[in-house]
Amino acid sequence: MGRGPSYPYVDLEQAINLSRRIYDYAKRGAAPTESVIAEALKLSPTSSGSDKVIAALRYFGLVEDAPGANGKAIKLTPRSIRILLDEPDSAERFEEIRKAALSPKWYEYCWKKWGMDMPPAMKSNLLIEHGFVDSTIDGFLRNYRKSIAFAGLLDGTILYNSEESTEESKKQAPKIGDWVQWEMPGGVLGLRKAKRLEKLQFSASHGTFGFVEGDSTGIPFEQLILADVPEDEPEKLSQSKIAVPSIKAIAPEGTKMQTDVIAIGGNSITLQIQWPTEITQDAYDDLVDYLELLKKRAKRAIASKPIAAEKLDSATSE
Repeated sequence: MGRGPSYPYVDLEQAINLSRRIYDYAKRGAAPTESVIAEALKLSPTSSGSDKVIAALRYFGLVEDAPGANGKAIKLTPRSIRILLDEPDSAERFEEIRKAALSPKWYEYCWKKWGMDMPPAMKSNLLIEHGFVDSTIDGFLRNYRKSIAFAGLLDGTILYNSEESTEESKKQAPKIGDWVQWEMPGGVLGLRKAKRLEKLQFSASHGTFGFVEGDSTGIPFEQLILADVPEDEPEKLSQSKIAVPSIKAIAPEGTKMQTDVIAIGGNSITLQIQWPTEITQDAYDDLVDYLELLKKRAKRAIASKPIAAEKLDSATSE
């Protein structure tokens, strides 16, 4: 059975680390591909793994072919240089990281189709409809999840083009759950009344779009502005739903299962996990990845002050 569709052999964070080795070896100049593989990456030029690594760097747009005196040569792309050399909190750097994460064809496909949800049906869809193979699908999904998480695409945060935004506008950028209005060119408002921002969708080719409640049409994020709560819709205490990708493993018949139910924070959070008494290393690695995603998304749901204090403030104001 073949390998199926082509995709990166390593995840994005690994690819960037490999790019740093190339920069340390050749800086921004071109170097023979075999020399880069052997001396910078410390791999065998004749191994299939070295070809896959270089191909992965190409998928993410981190290296490109260059003319060389002795045949094939490669060099780092402007994207790679910006990621490696810009300040860690540079908006331009983050933007290039996100573009890199969605540059591989099948990464972009998964993101456009499923976004932040990553449902269990992803696996069967890719296997049945797109020719992925059983022996590599788990590795693909694991690297895909790691890559989009590393790029911040699961944070609900937005990165800006510094040429089009000021520091002040960055501070006032809408977040998921905020009331927003669509301000079109010329100052014309595109919504009859303010609506809540429900989700964000990033595309390497088209930029970021926001989706408001009750509307499936994306609005360019740079045209969304914060707005007051409509008078006919009083503000309610936000009940954030933390969407976490599901882990669904089919255990062999007869496998003993155990269920853990954990109540946290005065029963305000309840976690229920069912898992077999014995699991594979891959299943454990997947679980760790999901828990890391959950930690990030739960952190965003932290209230600015305790809910009890909010209720007390409301009561005293009345």
